[in-house]
Amino acid sequence: MTALLDRVAKAASTTAFGLSALAVASFLFAAAIVVGFLFWQTNKLFTDQVIATLTAESRILTSEMRVGGQTKLVETVTALSRPQGGLGLYYLADGTGSKIAGNLNRIPPELEVEGRGGVFSYQPTEDGGATHLAVAIPVDVGADLRLIVGRDVEDQRAFANSIRFAFLLGFGILSIIGLLGGLAVSRLIVNRMDQITSTSRQIMEGDLSRRIPTTGRGGELDGLANSLNEMLDRIESLMNGLREVSDNIAHDLKTPLNRLRNSAEAALRDPRGEEAYREGLERTIEK
Repeated sequence: MTALLDRVAKAASTTAFGLSALAVASFLFAAAIVVGFLFWQTNKLFTDQVIATLTAESRILTSEMRVGGQTKLVETVTALSRPQGGLGLYYLADGTGSKIAGNLNRIPPELEVEGRGGVFSYQPTEDGGATHLAVAIPVDVGADLRLIVGRDVEDQRAFANSIRFAFLLGFGILSIIGLLGGLAVSRLIVNRMDQITSTSRQIMEGDLSRRIPTTGRGGELDGLANSLNEMLDRIESLMNGLREVSDNIAHDLKTPLNRLRNSAEAALRDPRGEEAYREGLERTIEK
């Protein structure tokens, strides 16, 4: 029985650890989904903002072309291309591909395909400085001109990287907390199971007064312990009742047994021998 109880306790401990591990894995999986979704939403927000800005600016330049012609468009692009103009990037070329105005020296290779925009890298200065990331779209200003409008997104990328780092750091912290929490819960359950096993072993050894300890918090294990303790109370009550019945039976049988013993001893002391023995047995049967 003790070996069986040990196997049950070991199986319960293993099950508790497995459930805790599953809970931790589920928590980490859910956290990863949340972090990934937030990062994707952040990137999407930045991309939509840049595209909206470029689209609005392309409408303005197209309007300038319709109202003032190529001269007005060149003046506007030249004014926007000044260093103090902000993060805007422009490239205006004629039908032969010769640059007319803008702060880009050439069309980025990533945007060589007609009618398509995209992400490209460029160097803000010509002295071999750091490479920045930018987004650009083509603007339809006529068959004889080619206009590229872009926006430097290096700051947005740095901000997105900082958010990604914060997300990953948060995910790492959540993972550690979840792992420690799962281990703590698993250890708590294992300790409670060890207490129940130890108490059950003492009860099986004959100490029916032992009871499974409870924490008083009203959890599932406390409910199980209370149910087992009620069962032990009932068993102890039944055993006490059985003991009282046994004592009463023994007391009630004491006098008849003494009489039979006295009768048998009297027959043995009778000098008549076998005749006395026979008469003694007959009297015993009659009683």
